[in-house]
Amino acid sequence: GSRFVATVESRAHPEYKRKLVAATADSTALTVCFDGGWTHAPHRVLRNKTLERWEAAGCPMPGCRPGEGEIAGQSASGEPILRYEDTAPREGMTGDIAEMALYAGEGAGKIDDLPGAGLLVTRLWDEARRFLEPECAGRT
Repeated sequence: GSRFVATVESRAHPEYKRKLVAATADSTALTVCFDGGWTHAPHRVLRNKTLERWEAAGCPMPGCRPGEGEIAGQSASGEPILRYEDTAPREGMTGDIAEMALYAGEGAGKIDDLPGAGLLVTRLWDEARRFLEPECAGRT
């Protein structure tokens, strides 16, 4: 999933895409920090200031989190996006995009470009073929 967020066609916010491309192997965390309607449901995100402030405060429950209720940004239609919401940044959103929920899998550190989705699928297929059919490698 994270790999397809970092494609040209993805409607993810450009800053979110840049953060995915810049991620390293240790850039993600499994957390319940950004809960929205998913209280106590773990999810993996890129580490950011919101997560670090929450961890530094001892990972408090909803209602006791630092900066809770602050507006972190706005949707393209002007709806407020509160800190700790589970909304991933999309095109047209404004505000402190880097402090929102930037979902990312453990492989985020392997993302190093923003290809078109078609090219990405071709690359993934080629890699899978080489792995699954080693005797076909080099043949077309």
